[in-house]
Amino acid sequence: MDRRRSKYKGYYEKYTTPASRSRANAFAERAVQTCRRRLFAIQQAYMKQAEEKMNQTGEKTKIVRIADWHTEQQTPSLYNWVLDLKEAQYRINTAWQQTTRATPLDTLLEQNGATWKLALANIKRNAKKVYAGVVHNAHLVGHTPAEKEQEGDYVRLRLYKAGDKNVKFTGKSTKSSRDNFSEDIYKITTIVVKKNGARVFYIQNVDPNGKQAPKSALDRTQILKIHKDTKLSNGRSVEEEDALMNRDDDDDDDDDDDDDDAIIPKPSRSNEQKEMNKLLKMTLKQWAKFLRKKEFDYDDTPPVRTRITNLRSQGKKFKKWVVETKDILDGDLGEIEFELMLELARKERWFTDTIFNFQKRTFS
Repeated sequence: MDRRRSKYKGYYEKYTTPASRSRANAFAERAVQTCRRRLFAIQQAYMKQAEEKMNQTGEKTKIVRIADWHTEQQTPSLYNWVLDLKEAQYRINTAWQQTTRATPLDTLLEQNGATWKLALANIKRNAKKVYAGVVHNAHLVGHTPAEKEQEGDYVRLRLYKAGDKNVKFTGKSTKSSRDNFSEDIYKITTIVVKKNGARVFYIQNVDPNGKQAPKSALDRTQILKIHKDTKLSNGRSVEEEDALMNRDDDDDDDDDDDDDDAIIPKPSRSNEQKEMNKLLKMTLKQWAKFLRKKEFDYDDTPPVRTRITNLRSQGKKFKKWVVETKDILDGDLGEIEFELMLELARKERWFTDTIFNFQKRTFS
């Protein structure tokens, strides 16, 4: 490759793909796709002819030889696609291409009227026709043409499967349009403009206890900007969720004097009734402040470790309270009744005897 690059400047480019990041090299990915299609076509043609031959002869041999086939060692029962690699490569190199208006082999060797300069001219002419009127980077999903990402904007992070780095689908909608961006919300902290004009982004999760954002810079295709007023499943906007997740626990509203004390009293035999009264008088906001970031296990197989994120009311005090949760492992959001949460959290260290007595008194 280096020899050809030095001899024919401008016609060969060398790309180094990062480890386990094949998606970073579009040329390699496109070549793999083409080769796969050729291999699949060869396999389908062989299996069809082999089945017809076995039906005609009535023989069930391990190796079925097809007349004028490129190999005599192929077996229908255990197909070996490696035997087709040479044939697939030959078909790719000798297939006429509409864009270059020649075969790759003729273009490379400059034979049968094909030349490199002519192929390049044909590529440019075809590109002008195909991309006529196309405006790049003017509009992407979640954006308006006049709006660029800014520091402080909220985004979702594109998801990839571990290992092969393919797009990860959550399966909440049809296969052709499955959402492949995170449910977690992130905020752009820094934007860096490179020498070539490309913009890269550094982000962080608005939830301090959520999945950590990548430390490396992200390009435009790896994030999806969302408006700050976007409503989440819990009814809050993205901006409100950020304020809730990152507020100072010492900051309370001045108009609620009862919120000054959100500490669960320690058990004491001498003033058990007094402690019980404190728990019964605690407001929703005080309970939410105490329970936030507390953890417990969902009663599942295996148990699912989850963290409390908020507490809200849907009616009568205590009995109609709902606890909002977030699974620690995968970040899934959930809800659970206040009464049931207390039942599941009995084995937790933060579940004191005072809370146990309060549970019996309130829900018995």
